[in-house]
Amino acid sequence: MKLKPLFVAAVSSGLIFSSAPSQAESVAMKSLKSIDADKVQTFYKDLDGDGVTDSNDHCPNSKPGATVNQLGCTHDDAFGLKYEEKADPRLNLLPPPKPAAPVIAPLPEPEISISSTFFGLDQYTLLPDRVDALKEQVAQLKNLPLADQLLLIGHTCDLGSDAHNMILSQRRAETVRDLILEVDPELSGRIAILGKGETSPKVPNTSEANRKQNRRVDVHIMKNGEGIPANAIK
Repeated sequence: MKLKPLFVAAVSSGLIFSSAPSQAESVAMKSLKSIDADKVQTFYKDLDGDGVTDSNDHCPNSKPGATVNQLGCTHDDAFGLKYEEKADPRLNLLPPPKPAAPVIAPLPEPEISISSTFFGLDQYTLLPDRVDALKEQVAQLKNLPLADQLLLIGHTCDLGSDAHNMILSQRRAETVRDLILEVDPELSGRIAILGKGETSPKVPNTSEANRKQNRRVDVHIMKNGEGIPANAIK
């Protein structure tokens, strides 16, 4: 069998190849390169993928999936980033003004401060030999104007857990309330109590002498019943 001259020449030069597969590969590569180029071009036009091209994006680092305005910025972007454009009125992202904090009037000075000398250490019951002395102190409250109320705030020193001291301070206030009502039953319904535990020391808890001052029940006269804390118990 004789070989065709063209085929012989190809074998001799080592250039045997198939033209059909080369054409298919070339078309596929061109197609792949075209798709990749489009993706790359799109990616670099909008790096954070928020739908606003980088040339118009004032906040080019938006988090994935974030809702942005026409400038590519979220509400947080307007205040958290350093770009000067955040002051642009077109952003319309200024939050509503915060309501002014309610002005809480300071409590009046205690009319009576019942010290720890009326209680045993870590106790809320009155020492028997101190009851009469305490009754003399609270007797001055008998002529309280009808519109006024009493606020009894119990306190402790820093010894013991926070939870324990909070309960102890409230129970001491309750004990003083019961004694006041014993002296003047007319004050029923006009006394509020509040336990503050160790949160409001009168003096720093740096010595035992100071701690004794902090174990107390303060009796405040609230004019017209105003200024009593919402969490006080009546």
